[in-house]
Amino acid sequence: VFISQIPHDIVKKKDSNIRLFYKAEEILIPLLYKFCKKNNLKLVIAGRFVKPKSILEKSFYDKILSKIDVNFKKDYIFKHRTSEFSSYDLIDISKLVVFIDSALGYQSLARRNKTLACCIRPNFIKNKNLKFGWPYNFKDEGPFWINRFDEKKIFLKLKLLRNLNEKSWNKIYKKFQNNLIGYDEGNKTFKRCFYNITKKLNNY
Repeated sequence: VFISQIPHDIVKKKDSNIRLFYKAEEILIPLLYKFCKKNNLKLVIAGRFVKPKSILEKSFYDKILSKIDVNFKKDYIFKHRTSEFSSYDLIDISKLVVFIDSALGYQSLARRNKTLACCIRPNFIKNKNLKFGWPYNFKDEGPFWINRFDEKKIFLKLKLLRNLNEKSWNKIYKKFQNNLIGYDEGNKTFKRCFYNITKKLNNY
């Protein structure tokens, strides 16, 4: 699953700066499609919007894929968002999640889903904040992230992550989790803090 960040109306925009910002999607999607084809997988794109906005969003990806394969529709699915939490349901059942700099991508990592961050947007626009894990200063490449477009390396990372079992993946992710956003199922930490504060206020 690839997490989309495309504005629904980008297909109508002629602004060169906006088009440059989304150049990352234009070069990454063909690579992901190629990987999926080679491994008998379907490329699934998690839409950012619900219909009708997502129809234009879908057309952005259709146009990219139509240039590399006239029969792309049989190996690709665009999932329109259907509810507030449908994107979470999708990434949680996926074999592998890929994102560029989406917040949902970082949340996928926090939920311990096998996830690859291809934070390649700074290759086209000058913005260091879009590098992986900002504001923490991660290296430009790690076991589940890369900050530059390198087709061979991205292809290899996809292959390695796909073949990792859950135990090995959790062991790798655990080394870096303290410098990434966390996931507290059921908001236990918040509830505990809220309870303690309420208890102190009641004692005044």
